[in-house]
Amino acid sequence: VLDAPVSELLKVKGVGLSSAVLCKLIPAMGRYYYVSRDRHFVQITNGEEAVRYFLPRFHGYTTERFMAAFLDDKHKVLSCLTLAEGIRNAVSVNGSRIVTEAVLAGATNVILAHNHPSGIALPSDSDRWMTVQIARMLQVVGVSLSDHVIVCEGDGISFASSGYLPDLGQEQPLAPAASQISPPMKPGK
Repeated sequence: VLDAPVSELLKVKGVGLSSAVLCKLIPAMGRYYYVSRDRHFVQITNGEEAVRYFLPRFHGYTTERFMAAFLDDKHKVLSCLTLAEGIRNAVSVNGSRIVTEAVLAGATNVILAHNHPSGIALPSDSDRWMTVQIARMLQVVGVSLSDHVIVCEGDGISFASSGYLPDLGQEQPLAPAASQISPPMKPGK
C-alpha cells in the first residue's frame, strides 16, 4: 500500500485524496524520524557504524539511490547527500560530482552508499568496478574513500569490513567485462 501510486490508491473504495497522500507520506516521515535521531555529532570509524548510519537513510525507497557521506580527518560527518536516483535495479553515478562535493565540504574521507531494493546487499562486479574508479578520482584531490555501503531490506554490507574496498596500491582492472556491467541509466527526475 505504501508503495502504490496515489492514482491506484484512489481506486480503493473509501480512500480519498487525503488518505492516499497520507499513505505516501508515511515512508518519508519514518525516514525523517530515523535520520533526525543522528542530527548531532556523528563519527563513523568502522563498517558496522557506516551500515548503521546509512540504513535509515534508505528506509522506504523502492528505487536505487546513491548517497555519499563526507567526513573530516577524525571521521566526523560533515554532510551527507543523495547524489543520484535511479530505477528499481540501477542507478547512474557521476564521479566528478562526488569529487566536487568532497572538495566543497572540505572532506578528507568519503563513504559511498547505495541500496539494492530488488536484490541482496552484496556488491555486483559493476559496483566494485565503480568503487575503484571513484576511489581513484578522489585520490587525485587527496581524499580517501573510507568505505562503500550497500543496503537492502534492513541489511547492509560494508566494503571495508568485507574486504571489497580497493587497495589503490595494487593494479586494478580498467573496466569490467562487458557482460558484467549494465548500461548506464539516467537518474530519475
